[in-house]
Amino acid sequence: MKKIIWKDEFNTNIDEIDKQHRFLVNRINELIELKIMKEESTNLYPILLLLVGYAQFHFEYEEKLWAKLNISDLSEHVEEHKKFSLAIDNFNELYINGTRDIDDELLIFLNRWWTNHILEKDLNSIKNKA
Repeated sequence: MKKIIWKDEFNTNIDEIDKQHRFLVNRINELIELKIMKEESTNLYPILLLLVGYAQFHFEYEEKLWAKLNISDLSEHVEEHKKFSLAIDNFNELYINGTRDIDDELLIFLNRWWTNHILEKDLNSIKNKA
């Protein structure tokens, strides 16, 4: 499992969005690092909850900004956010029930989803606005 290396290509040139994305990426990297160190899931779970809570804050902020900027694919963007939230809610329910653990599959999902969301969804939305 590889951590996300922040690159210039992740920058949207919207300072607050970039700051929020870095926070989220850092939490994913923290989870990956702890998993590599074979830390118990009970110790990773609070970080996952922080990540999920902050993601909801970020989604709300981003959706309001996209509306203010009159970005045309806002409804598509909102759907992507909902899909992420549903996937995490499903995981959370399984974790609480004791049928799922914080495993590589979840960390790969987080890594891929956020990398794709930033590089493809967010940046394309901004480019298409310009």
